[in-house]
Amino acid sequence: MEFGEGNGVVYVDRPTDVIVEAIRLRESGRLPEEGKHARTLMEGKSWDKATNEFESLLRRIVWGNSKESG
Repeated sequence: MEFGEGNGVVYVDRPTDVIVEAIRLRESGRLPEEGKHARTLMEGKSWDKATNEFESLLRRIVWGNSKESG
């Protein structure tokens, strides 16, 4: 699973930014489209699998492909 632009995953810098971003998406009219993309991204996946893949992606970003990443 790849996380990036246009897949329904919206990134924020701080937890408090989630509300601001949700309001911005609603007001821009993009909320239904982003929801559709997110549902497509998650089709056939459990939350456990999605979070494991996201954690793996973050480890590769932080640690690279070295054996040290645990």
